[in-house]
Amino acid sequence: MFDFDAGSFTDLTGWPVTSQNLADFGSEVTDGSIYIRVTNTSTQTITRNEITVDKSADTLSDIATLISGITGLSASVVSSKLNIQSDANYTFDFLPAVLPLPTASTLSGSPPTISVSGIYTGSTNDTFQFTVAGTGSVGNGTLQLEVRNGAAQLVSTLDVGAGYAAGDKLDLGNGIKISLSTGGLNDGETFDVDAFSSTDTSGLLAAVGINTFLSGSTALDMGICSDIAATPGRLASALGANMTDNTNALRMSGLRDQALTSLNSMTPGEFYRQMVTDIGQQLFVKEARKDNIESIVLNLSNQQGETSGVNINDEAARMLAFEQMFQAMSKYMSIIQSSLSTMMEIL
Repeated sequence: MFDFDAGSFTDLTGWPVTSQNLADFGSEVTDGSIYIRVTNTSTQTITRNEITVDKSADTLSDIATLISGITGLSASVVSSKLNIQSDANYTFDFLPAVLPLPTASTLSGSPPTISVSGIYTGSTNDTFQFTVAGTGSVGNGTLQLEVRNGAAQLVSTLDVGAGYAAGDKLDLGNGIKISLSTGGLNDGETFDVDAFSSTDTSGLLAAVGINTFLSGSTALDMGICSDIAATPGRLASALGANMTDNTNALRMSGLRDQALTSLNSMTPGEFYRQMVTDIGQQLFVKEARKDNIESIVLNLSNQQGETSGVNINDEAARMLAFEQMFQAMSKYMSIIQSSLSTMMEIL
């Protein structure tokens, strides 16, 4: 789920659901997490809050209660619809952009200010831990930052010693960039940066109609969400924290040429062409079968007509003639038998 370009939200309401038990949502919802980004508009402080979804145990009201536990937010279920509201001087969104500051840190003394930016290009959510190698001031010596992912695999080694100018951005190679101000670092200290490709791994938001692009559940009622149709500026074309990029729009456009597992590893265009071809072939075969059946029915109808289509009067006249012929033949045979009997008596 992504934030809309029109800005963060103060109020969102989903569509009605038939059951509040998440177990009844079928494959639409799985165990996972929802991450809500909350901004204090007075202090410009941004936090990201995790809501854990347990499909087998949770209800929609449980999720609303968890959301209400986030500072600056309240949620409820009204008329079977999930509603999320922000308090005064707060807004919320589901933007996956990295937070401007590390999410955890063991830096001590007079450490540099760590600034985080960029748009994450990875396909799965991850946490990157930066470990200081060496002790000294930023821009001096042989200071380095060793970067490892959530699986403890080394992703990159960044030089922040001699040759590094405070404020320069360092790219991890996955779209995330960090920069350090002047300050001291100590060997072994760490700080973390969370990166998100999706802020709803459970699928719950889409299932309940929160922050969606499409509405409906079948091909018959599928359509553009009424909020977007009424306010096109809410289309989520950006992924960056300042919402000035068009990364998401490019990603949506790129789906046209992307092979998808759900489409038998074909692109949408290839799948559509194959579907049209298959339907055309099936239609041709069914039309040929229909023509053959009609020919067979017509032939049988003609045979039936040849068998049953007779003139009753003509047939009755023929029957009378055959009857008279039979009677005549019977009399003839009777005369012959009588004559033979008489001749035998004379002899």
